Amino acid sequence: MTEEKDQLTPKKTKEAKEKEKHIKELKSKLSKAVSEFEIKEQEYKTECDAKSELFDRYQRLAAEYDNYKKRTTREKEVLYSDATADVIKEILPVLDNFERALSAAGSDIKDEALMMGIEMIFKQFWEILLKMGLSRMQCVGEKFDPNLHNAVMHVEDERYGENEVIEELQAGYILKDRIVRHSYVKVAN
Repeated sequence: MTEEKDQLTPKKTKEAKEKEKHIKELKSKLSKAVSEFEIKEQEYKTECDAKSELFDRYQRLAAEYDNYKKRTTREKEVLYSDATADVIKEILPVLDNFERALSAAGSDIKDEALMMGIEMIFKQFWEILLKMGLSRMQCVGEKFDPNLHNAVMHVEDERYGENEVIEELQAGYILKDRIVRHSYVKVAN
């Protein structure tokens, strides 16, 4: 039995050594796999952080672009409004002269066709200005408002209330919500 025992021991020892070697290899592989996993995990976290940062930058850029579009749209509207008001300011003296010519001519014009043509041109001109948003201020009978009216004359008359506009000397105009020209008026005190 001792002989048998001696023969089994080297065999067991050899198996044990192989198992130990196999266990060391597995531990080495496991250690290497854990190291690779930690490296990949760190790379993933770095990549996620980079993607998150890129996404944040993208969102900020998208918001800035949206604000830019809104701002330029507002600027274009203001620019258009200013340009329209400037052009209409330059045209208003022509409108005034048309009205003066029509009221001065009255029935003195011998050629009715000519008078009719001038009235049609005036009407067409006025309709274009109306489409652009121009409206004439109504001021006679209203209380004097320095934001709308420019008082050129003052008269003392008991028939009218205090600071009442009694005559319009030059028409005032409003383009949408903007005053293009104040009305020149006569005011009773």
